[in-house]
Amino acid sequence: MILESLGISSQALVPTIRMLEHNNIIIHHDGTYGLTSIGKIAVDEMIPFLQTLEFLESNIDYLAQHKLGFIPFDLLKRIRELCPYKIMRPHFSEVFEFNKVLEETTDSSKSFRIVTSLLLPSFTSFLSKWADEGIEISMIVSEELLTKIRSEHLFFFKGLLHKGQIKIFVYPGDMCLQTLILNDHCFSCNLLSKGGSISREQLISCHPGALKWGKELFEYYKQYSAPVTLV
Repeated sequence: MILESLGISSQALVPTIRMLEHNNIIIHHDGTYGLTSIGKIAVDEMIPFLQTLEFLESNIDYLAQHKLGFIPFDLLKRIRELCPYKIMRPHFSEVFEFNKVLEETTDSSKSFRIVTSLLLPSFTSFLSKWADEGIEISMIVSEELLTKIRSEHLFFFKGLLHKGQIKIFVYPGDMCLQTLILNDHCFSCNLLSKGGSISREQLISCHPGALKWGKELFEYYKQYSAPVTLV
């Protein structure tokens, strides 16, 4: 099976086997080869590395064009956990509309979490609908966005806070991202371009690993954020 998957002959494999034996990676016993304890450690570390390498190679253009500094290193090195995912590229006429997949999956969720430095024009109507449906909403905003909320949407958000329909936090530093969204079914993020401008590309994954990864990223921002009352 190994020979078939590698597409080589047994004779060509012999030098590699000898090298692995010499380095105590594999052991020969009763006509078969198996991993040594050191080999098991090496393989256990190698699989995540290869998965990360595959993720980077297949997404190098997207990653190179966007800021990733908002991701703490312990999560950045596990970025492979976002697979499988899709990069959505809406038409320019739809760039400020809320994503349909996220809307539909939030409708069937019990919770909705968002970290954002901007507010889409239609977002307040979605928040109002989800709050009325009893969906638990947690929102982390930048200091700049909080100022905008206080000047343009004060009564709306004060109403949600007063009814206990939303929790709002303010992040004191530079977020370096547009939006991070997490509901019970999907994770999504809109990254800023390298130049700091808004990007219309949106990464969406509904894989359980991506949900776990996204939740950890949200909690990272939450631990450094302060509750907001809008008073």
